[in-house]
Amino acid sequence: MFDIKELKRKTKEQLKGCYGVLFLCSIIYAFINGYCEAVTNQVIQTLASFLNLEKLANYLEAQNSIDIAIILVLLSLLIISLSLVLTLTLTGPFTVSFSMIYLGITRGEKPRVTDLFKGFSVWGKAIILNLKIAGYTYLWTLLFIIPGIVKSFSYSMASYILVENEDMSATEALKESERLMKGHKLDLLQLYISFLGWFLLLMLVGMLGIIFDWIFLSILVVVLSFIWIGPQVQVATANFYKQLKGDLDINETIVVALEAEKKEELPEVSVG
Repeated sequence: MFDIKELKRKTKEQLKGCYGVLFLCSIIYAFINGYCEAVTNQVIQTLASFLNLEKLANYLEAQNSIDIAIILVLLSLLIISLSLVLTLTLTGPFTVSFSMIYLGITRGEKPRVTDLFKGFSVWGKAIILNLKIAGYTYLWTLLFIIPGIVKSFSYSMASYILVENEDMSATEALKESERLMKGHKLDLLQLYISFLGWFLLLMLVGMLGIIFDWIFLSILVVVLSFIWIGPQVQVATANFYKQLKGDLDINETIVVALEAEKKEELPEVSVG
């Protein structure tokens, strides 16, 4: 049985002194992701212009040709696939990087900005894992929304598993995640629901900022999401993963972190 209250208390203790670096990592990731999206959009526009898709579409309408219709569809799919590949190339490794960071925090380690790029050490597996999670979840969602949500919970531990077992394939990490989450999906849902009040409050503040054109409120929502709530949810999830494995001692990481702080505070004593 999961003690959500104790899990969150432990998470807050572990995050002391980590919020600033996590915020900086989130900003760097958002900047890189935004820049790559802009580049991807530019590439798509350039390709569309080069292939003159609008002219092809007009010609198709005039000629009513099935062959041209097939070519047009294939070209469109090619452009969409290129966009997805460019997105997944970054999203997968960064997801693994953040998983490494959050797991490190649960072990009492202080994050560094350079940790943001550690996921690229398993670049290929990270991309495949991200692609499979997105693809499988989407397919289950086609049946109905609820099965898609259930499957997203089943796959939620896969990136943590890959971090701790780099010799595993993406498929093996997914299967292990499903095994760990069997019978515990509602526990994870309860953990997320425990943060619901904060998210609703942020949504309300954000809506007020939009309605009354108070820019500072919108900025406050973004900052609080990045600095305060986001890290708590993610590190709490990493702790949840550790407890699933049976690795979690409620006081273990706090003691390690306190001992590390004491060692840093001790003055160096010169001999002789």
